[in-house]
Amino acid sequence: MPLLKNGQISVDQWVRVNDGDPLPRSGDIIISFDRYANETEGTAPVTGRIGVTFENDRPIEEILAHIANVDLVVLCFPAFTDGRAYSQARTLRHQFRFDGEIRASGNVLPDQISLMNECGFDAFEIDAERDLTAWKRTADAVTVSYQRGYGARRQRTPPVNPA
Repeated sequence: MPLLKNGQISVDQWVRVNDGDPLPRSGDIIISFDRYANETEGTAPVTGRIGVTFENDRPIEEILAHIANVDLVVLCFPAFTDGRAYSQARTLRHQFRFDGEIRASGNVLPDQISLMNECGFDAFEIDAERDLTAWKRTADAVTVSYQRGYGARRQRTPPVNPA
């Protein structure tokens, strides 16, 4: 699945491992939060980094005890109209001071990128059927923020109006 990260389209280097499947011995993996909390806490199942998928209908405080041990949190959008993951990302980034990658997954639209960046997201999984150039164009379109103090935005110099 393509990934939009730092304004660039790239190939996802992380490997998703379904619940019940054996964990690989090496590499960067993404597993469900439940699997991480129940099976891997305190062990070193892989030599790579660990990411977790966290559903948006759970209290984000459940992840706090484990946040220092994960490098990636994938927050889920079951519908583009369901914005609970925005609050989760904001809490992770600003209250819990999580400095790893926060990734949006699921029903995400290009026109949501700007607000998601302000809430703390820094990567977006893109459905392979979507127009990747539209995602890239949208990522570069918004250069200002309406609110102060919301995450590290890529700041660009606005075009000079010769008028």
